[in-house]
Amino acid sequence: MATPTPPRLNHVFHLRAHIGKDPLNVGQYRSGPHRRITALEGGFLRGIPGTRGEGLDATLVAGGSDWILFDESTNTAHLDVRTQGHTKDGGCVYIHYQGYSRVDEAAQQFRKSWSPDPKTTEFGQHHWWIAPNIEISDPQFKWVATTQFIGRGRWFSEGDLQAVEYEIFEVTH
Repeated sequence: MATPTPPRLNHVFHLRAHIGKDPLNVGQYRSGPHRRITALEGGFLRGIPGTRGEGLDATLVAGGSDWILFDESTNTAHLDVRTQGHTKDGGCVYIHYQGYSRVDEAAQQFRKSWSPDPKTTEFGQHHWWIAPNIEISDPQFKWVATTQFIGRGRWFSEGDLQAVEYEIFEVTH
């Protein structure tokens, strides 16, 4: 019997979500993690040139949020994000992802009182993973509805803009 070939990851999209400055700290949830809701105020989803994602250029609009459950016992943020936008051609995009991020020192410094000098971090610097589901109305990108994705995150800062960014990979044979 042949040894199975493990799945491969192909980097197909880049996702950036601008984070709001006034999260709602809801408090402890049923004697467990703490709930925090952070508004998303825009961003983008872009295809990587030379991949199946090439040609996608979507702008995310305000109205999405991240419903985080923060578990102090493991220092882990459990993510539940929904956001939406439109492509340059007028199509619609909906993104829903769940995942988790270990809240390390870089994350604490980035979000601490909206530091006046937050630092962009590197992909792979954090233990931060998501499993996004993406819906796109453009027929050219219908394949995303039947594709498994995984993403890794980092913090992004530029001027007054603070965001989360993800490299999004499709899982293939």
